[in-house]
Amino acid sequence: MSLRHPCRRLGKFKAAFELRYGKNMFPKIMDLYHFPTLNMISYRKDLFDKAGIANIPRTWEELYEVMMVLKDAYPESYPTYFPLVADIINTWSYMFGTGPTVYLNEKTGKWTCGPIEENSKKMIKWLAQCYKDKLTTQDFIKPDAQKQSRQKLGVEEPISILFENTWASAYKTTAIERGAPSDFEYQYMDPLTWENGEGGKLTMWCPVIGSGWAVSLNSKKKDAAFKLFDFLYSQEGTAWASFGPADLGITTSVKSENGVPPKPGEPFWLSPKWLDPSIPFTENVYNATGFLQIFPACRWQDNTDIDAYPEVYAITKKMLDANKSYSYFELPSSALTTEQFERFNAVFTNANDTAMVFFEKCIIGSANVDEGWDKFVSDMKKFGIDEILKMLDEASSKLAK
Repeated sequence: MSLRHPCRRLGKFKAAFELRYGKNMFPKIMDLYHFPTLNMISYRKDLFDKAGIANIPRTWEELYEVMMVLKDAYPESYPTYFPLVADIINTWSYMFGTGPTVYLNEKTGKWTCGPIEENSKKMIKWLAQCYKDKLTTQDFIKPDAQKQSRQKLGVEEPISILFENTWASAYKTTAIERGAPSDFEYQYMDPLTWENGEGGKLTMWCPVIGSGWAVSLNSKKKDAAFKLFDFLYSQEGTAWASFGPADLGITTSVKSENGVPPKPGEPFWLSPKWLDPSIPFTENVYNATGFLQIFPACRWQDNTDIDAYPEVYAITKKMLDANKSYSYFELPSSALTTEQFERFNAVFTNANDTAMVFFEKCIIGSANVDEGWDKFVSDMKKFGIDEILKMLDEASSKLAK
């Protein structure tokens, strides 16, 4: 079941999702529709308007050019900030059509190693150029300094572009609480495009069921679920996702549904009419739409007893009965032995550490990605990557029989 098909009848969501489509991780097992909630790019529309940027970027090259314009318009600030290198590997890699460790190649059906692909090289070169041109904070590799940079969002420094996810609203509410201007306005960009690399990734979003939203396509409430997600792409929905479902002390002109500004510390809801703000948010959304808010193991984010929700229980049981237990990396775990798991973990613990060190050096300019790439790939393969890929291909073949 392609994610694209049900979205054809949506409005704003369809417009933002038209260029790329994702694939459901469990189409045959669980019949789940997983919405793309990770790696969304949002931007300060008010700052774009003031800088005279009329065309929103559609490619990584155009995004770089826009950030150069923003740097000229706001020379005392940075257009964006980068996450820590580990987060770059884990999340940005998907946006460049590859993956953070190993993943199933959608074109060949074989397993591949993301960090040593050409698309990973392109990603590091793009990030390194942005760092060199001071389009991002220069201290992003230091966790404490990065935290300080995030606290300045939209207030002391007009950071214009954020690489977050649909439900990561803390940066918006923090900026509002710290006195951001009344025209403070974040909107979502359309997905950026790239040349598909050897891995053949088709979506900028993490293609596994990570922390996010999904709905059973057998649910009688699925139309309401699609309606709610489409609502998030409206101006009202962006405000609701940013400010509504939390107990936050907010001092802004934003008003609740009855038109009264909320008091500091008072929860309020800019919510669709079909949601009842008198009950907990997770239960509220499930009752109204059939949405499941899940982690990779298919459990509720608030740890609610899964037996209380028949649809969730049935889906999980169906997955287990099919003997297809996947980890976050979509590993064919039921066909792997304990020794094979231990070997996988040992190889990629070393490989990830090596990738983080090399990528960090390349981004900050102490190493050249072109000059050091062949040695980096050779060093990575010495850990036994080819052996792991062969092992995973064999395990997948067993499950396919």
